[in-house]
Amino acid sequence: MNTDKTTPGTGTAIDCAAMVPFLEKQYEDLREMLLAVSAEERQMEKLALGAFGVFYSWLSTQPQRGLIFAIFVSAIPCIITSLAIVRMHALTSGMGTIASYLCSIEAHLCAQAEQMYSGPRGWETFLAAESRYVKRFHNSHYWFWYCLLAGTLAAAVVFSFFWPENAP
Repeated sequence: MNTDKTTPGTGTAIDCAAMVPFLEKQYEDLREMLLAVSAEERQMEKLALGAFGVFYSWLSTQPQRGLIFAIFVSAIPCIITSLAIVRMHALTSGMGTIASYLCSIEAHLCAQAEQMYSGPRGWETFLAAESRYVKRFHNSHYWFWYCLLAGTLAAAVVFSFFWPENAP
């Protein structure tokens, strides 16, 4: 059986059997990267909640310094939340790209497996087929950050215009 194929666009031959260990290692590394990115997303959520709790506790104890101060200081959490939303979208997009690539590796590795194997073709392939789970996972991130943004905007309005020291 000839396993040599031409690499598209290069004209060079590669040995498909020799690629399997590389793909397996790459698969493991990318799975670890997905876990690290997911952990970073959760850590970012926890840190944001804690930081905003401390921030608003501090802000509520500050003496009257005027409306401009209240507006400026109250805008800080809104800006931080907006930047975190941009970061979350970038992480989610990157995770989707890695997941798609892992699906292609799973397809290749399963094609190299024994013909008698009829089990699952890999976690990413399963997730691609069961998109409801992935949508719920992504939606939970979106809901968290957009609710946090709405909360920080509401807090900014309250602290700027309705807090006793700043009320008109």
